[in-house]
Amino acid sequence: MYDIYEYIKEQKQSLGRYISQIPNINLLVDMKGNIGDHLIWAGTKKLLDDLRVPYQKISIQQIENRKIKGTENGCLLIPGSGAFDMRWHEWLPQLVIDASKMFEKVLILPSAFDVSVPIVKECLHQENVYAFAREPVSFCAIKSIGNASLSFDCALYFDFDKYRKSNSAGVLCALRDDAGSLIDRKTYTLSAFNNDISLTTHSLDEWLMRIAKASLVITDRLHVAAASIMLKKELIYLDPYNNKISTYLDYIFSKTAPERVKKVDCQWLLSEKYISGGV
Repeated sequence: MYDIYEYIKEQKQSLGRYISQIPNINLLVDMKGNIGDHLIWAGTKKLLDDLRVPYQKISIQQIENRKIKGTENGCLLIPGSGAFDMRWHEWLPQLVIDASKMFEKVLILPSAFDVSVPIVKECLHQENVYAFAREPVSFCAIKSIGNASLSFDCALYFDFDKYRKSNSAGVLCALRDDAGSLIDRKTYTLSAFNNDISLTTHSLDEWLMRIAKASLVITDRLHVAAASIMLKKELIYLDPYNNKISTYLDYIFSKTAPERVKKVDCQWLLSEKYISGGV
């Protein structure tokens, strides 16, 4: 019988064995992102803590200002990110290129990649950059460019147990309210009770509690969707750009409670009054 939690454990152990062999690890911190990205960072910290791997913290500002010493033989470990794609590539690919000149090795933990963006392709082409993709579409795109492998998103290594104990009822409608949405805001309006928790909450704990207290989650945010499945919620999702939720879920959760996961389109959201407008 397929056990997603056992599979996640196996993936964590496999990635952990690889990381454990790397000396002088420097973890990139203070990364840019919304509250949903904090789940990736917390899962990464849990992975390293469970491995008991010693590491130093390196900030973005230190790299940008080149205020780093003694890292010539070290590895910069970059938490997983969605900032290697067409919409959000304004800072991280260049940082990878800069870091590749300061560190012996740059390791990008499981992320999504769009190699049609020239600077994304350039950063992956650096000979000392090693990239993990978090789903097969990204992996197929990057494997011929540089050092590449495939592994689960580190967000899944977060300890969700505390949040599974919360009483749940009602609907959380958490549709995107930013440039990543495919809902045409000139045509449609989000409902008054929509709550894009990745922008409106102030901590990972608050973000997770909003999901934990719902029995049904409707979203077009990837990590809201992933956390909802890990917390055993019913999930209705709309793909944002690049079909990135479907690509992610098909790789990790395709055999996990498919009856609790439903993909919809804008017409469904309109018919159920989660958005309004249209002709």
